[in-house]
Amino acid sequence: SELVVTKVKAEENFIFDSKVKQWKSLSTGPVCYTVGYSDSNITVLVSTLNVTANGFSISNFSIDLQRTPTDIELLSIRINSTTETIVIVSFSESPQIVWYWMKKDELKAFWSWKLESKAVTLLKVFKIRGQYTISFVSEDNNETALSLYGFAIKENGRKLDRWFVHSIILDEPTSSIAFNNIGNTYLISVPQTRSNFVQVYKLLESGLHPYRRIQSNNVKSVTSFEIIFRSFIAVDGQSAGIFEFLERDLVRRNVTNSNLHGIRYWLPVPVDTLRDEVILFAEREVDHGTHKAFGVEIITYNGVRFEEHEDVPCHHFGEKTNWLECLSATEGMLGSGYVAVGDLIGLIVPRIQEEKALLFTVNIAIRAIDNPKKKDMDYYRKLRGELE
Repeated sequence: SELVVTKVKAEENFIFDSKVKQWKSLSTGPVCYTVGYSDSNITVLVSTLNVTANGFSISNFSIDLQRTPTDIELLSIRINSTTETIVIVSFSESPQIVWYWMKKDELKAFWSWKLESKAVTLLKVFKIRGQYTISFVSEDNNETALSLYGFAIKENGRKLDRWFVHSIILDEPTSSIAFNNIGNTYLISVPQTRSNFVQVYKLLESGLHPYRRIQSNNVKSVTSFEIIFRSFIAVDGQSAGIFEFLERDLVRRNVTNSNLHGIRYWLPVPVDTLRDEVILFAEREVDHGTHKAFGVEIITYNGVRFEEHEDVPCHHFGEKTNWLECLSATEGMLGSGYVAVGDLIGLIVPRIQEEKALLFTVNIAIRAIDNPKKKDMDYYRKLRGELE
């Protein structure tokens, strides 16, 4: 079987006034949290299924931080047999990382960590050998450091313990990091834009060690995702691509119908199916000289290969367009988040110039596919016919 996207549609009843530049999402079963930050605010969207279970019910609230956040991370954790959600926020002014509990209509700060560096720019939370770990990128005295700390929530959420794991100095600042786990192997990938590669580090008992390099001119961001217990990383830039981490190797995976050249933004959206799949939204920027345009592709994985779907109809306030033009418009999808509750999928797309956020629903279906060898033969027959 194969996961396919059948339609994308802008929801007219959800146009949200917002200055948010970046959204991040966390799905916790019946509830999905989509959290965004702007110059001095955090906005939280809380999404559940509506009464008829055929659409979303979305509530929202905002808090004034009175200072500018640099990044946010969301974490789901079990405390006393209850699933709780934590929002972690980094600040550069008096560098600090603050932990908040997600409550019904507020964020409640419960722990703060002041740092000695001059700025904290990136956060990432993951598990290493079952232990929660926070990594962050900081800048101090013209040096950029990547640091890892383990942490644990104690005393029913009233206390947080942390301990140092490892730190390295990067060759240059970075705007993105990604984490992958294959068995007992833990990997962190860091784009180095000026050097035109992604440096992949392996975490050993002695610390982080260089493992692989992925070449891509003008690479700026990486994102990781899992499908059916397989671990992948998507890289942007002129040699953008999808790579799979194997136990002792890193392999580029081809994408049927797409060369991925020049992808500038990836957004993996988890889908709750029997295989726990992912829909990849990929956006490229096209410079026409007088103006720039954006093209969006949808990529899915059928258990054998990745395949691009470019013929998805897109409905935007009464107009039907092809090639997913309604998603990108004049600003692109950069900074988008997702809404995922069960098998219902949506995208929260910022329109920064208009100071709005739009909700696009994404309709999906599962369809049977032919034997992979037959599909290969059909593809090569079609290619041969085009060459003749």
